[in-house]
Amino acid sequence: IQVYPYPLVAGVPTQFSVRVFNNSAASQTVTLTFQTSPNNFGIGIPFATLAVPGNPRVVTIGPHGYAEVQINWQPPRSGHYCILVKIENPNYKPIFTYRNLDVAEDLRPGVEDVLPFKVGNPTSVMTDVLLIVDNTCPGWTASVSPTVVPNVGPNDTDIRDAELHVTPPNPATLGTACHIDVQGWIGTQLIGGIRKLDVPPINLPQSDPPWLEKEISTIPSPPISGTLNQICIELNNPFGVTRTVTVTFSEAVFGAGIPFTLINPAPTYTFDLPPHSLQKYCVPWLPIPSASLHHCLLVTLSQPGFQDQRSQRNVDLVRRPPIGWNPGSVHIPFTIGNPFPFDSQLDVNGILIGLNNWMPKFVPDPPPDLPPGGMYNGELMLVPAVLQHAPQNAPQAADVSLSGDAVRVDVSVNLNGQPASGFSVDFAPPLNVYLPLMMR
Repeated sequence: IQVYPYPLVAGVPTQFSVRVFNNSAASQTVTLTFQTSPNNFGIGIPFATLAVPGNPRVVTIGPHGYAEVQINWQPPRSGHYCILVKIENPNYKPIFTYRNLDVAEDLRPGVEDVLPFKVGNPTSVMTDVLLIVDNTCPGWTASVSPTVVPNVGPNDTDIRDAELHVTPPNPATLGTACHIDVQGWIGTQLIGGIRKLDVPPINLPQSDPPWLEKEISTIPSPPISGTLNQICIELNNPFGVTRTVTVTFSEAVFGAGIPFTLINPAPTYTFDLPPHSLQKYCVPWLPIPSASLHHCLLVTLSQPGFQDQRSQRNVDLVRRPPIGWNPGSVHIPFTIGNPFPFDSQLDVNGILIGLNNWMPKFVPDPPPDLPPGGMYNGELMLVPAVLQHAPQNAPQAADVSLSGDAVRVDVSVNLNGQPASGFSVDFAPPLNVYLPLMMR
């Protein structure tokens, strides 16, 4: 489950999205329902359907296809929430996926932080709920109070209070992204959990894929080569005091595993974020000259006492016409580089989201290895699923049906078995252009 903006802000339109994969050779129709809890944040608590347009959603996904479903909601309050998505198909048991959002982390070395949360009992009988701490943060102390919530009433009719106490080590540079979990157990049944993250106070949201960060944008979009554009980063300060951050902007030509260059004229900027603010901060940007008009953007966010955070946006925007779009006409050039001083095994994988009956194809086939500093210059194409391995000149004909709210290709790159980078091609719908009415 992805959330933007993050952390959640009262009254600000927020997008939830979830990706669904059809792991069968036949089309499947599923119902997706987004829910949250009146108790906001906790373990074993009840959920209710969000009363927003498009929820629930019914989506038909093609064979071995992906769909991404999005809804928009305005949270009535800022802070912690638990989000649940229920996925139903009449031929199978429902699937549930959860995300517990812990926000506004004001962590300091050696200072205890207390996170309150709720505990419920979703079973039909009164019982004890055991709370267990799973601490992955070296040098941190973590405990939960109480460790056992006794005699909790059935069917979420008896909501109790609990607290997670954590203390970071001192001295320490925080922001390592380690986590501390609290698990709720009834006997041998895991009924839920919450997660606390070691993140800086001004926290960049995480996306999947990691190179498609929505907080990065450009003016205009897409940018124009050879002219002065703007590159922007949206920053969220959920605290009641001003926060100061330092931001560095970099760019590279479109691809993956290739070096970034600091933008000019000033690569580093300092911003003062007002209390309880969600704002875009833009700086001038003249794209580096290249044979490709497309660029990858990298933002590095620095805060004293915390490790740097990085956010990346590698996306090529392709407008599809309103009528008669032929996915077989797609030809997207890209570059993959090996930044290491040794031969690297190369693995390139493409996932097509929202377009049924088609598959991504790379021309020419990626090599199995890249030499030190070597480059693979390829082209991304779309071919009918039945013709994925057919010759390049084979007929390009297949039904064009869309599912969900996104149509794009995510291309992930592994070097030596480890994620290196990636990029996305977003097939956005055409924009409606309204000319100004001139009175004479």
